[in-house]
Amino acid sequence: MERLLLTPAETAETIGIGRTRIYELLASGELPSVRIGRSIRIPIDCLRTWIDRQTSPKTRSDDSTMLGLGGTITRMEVVD
Repeated sequence: MERLLLTPAETAETIGIGRTRIYELLASGELPSVRIGRSIRIPIDCLRTWIDRQTSPKTRSDDSTMLGLGGTITRMEVVD
């Protein structure tokens, strides 16, 4: 049976980043969590959703902001 909740340390190990970074994501609210008493757990479904959001294509306005252009980037697509 698959576990539904992971500890921050297990989450960090699972996705290959540091435990401190997991706590930063939790503190900012970017990564959802569940409190059970004093324990913090990350629902596996929320972790999968968060990963999907990180790997989805960015919008044009995100790209232009990220590059500091303040405008829209025109993209060209080559079609055979």
